[in-house]
Amino acid sequence: MDRRKFLTSAALAGGTTLYGSKATFTHSGYQMKITGIKIFQVSVGGRYPVIVQIFTDAGISGLGDAAVAYGAGAPAAAAMVRELAEKFILGKDPFTIEALWSQMYDHTFWAKGGGTIIFAGISAIEQALWDI
Repeated sequence: MDRRKFLTSAALAGGTTLYGSKATFTHSGYQMKITGIKIFQVSVGGRYPVIVQIFTDAGISGLGDAAVAYGAGAPAAAAMVRELAEKFILGKDPFTIEALWSQMYDHTFWAKGGGTIIFAGISAIEQALWDI
């Protein structure tokens, strides 16, 4: 089996579980919502990652990190994550990851210009959403 076939079959097997979980919420008429976010500025061995935890009303949470913040950018990355979450994420369905990503990218001035901090913030949120 080549790499492509393996990855395709692995994705389909894993995707079935994820789809089944999402379908349960959809069929019951329940739509999960993002209710909160916590941002942790951590100091580990001279590095300062920003860890993001997104919470839902179903009691499920996901984790992500703003990896650019290993140096002096930690406060800026934390502030960016907070601003993005308040403007685009809170109250939304966590399963609409692509739509939420597009909202963050399309409606922020610095994203289309390629700013490092904005992409770190978007990435941290996206990771946490996929973790849900």
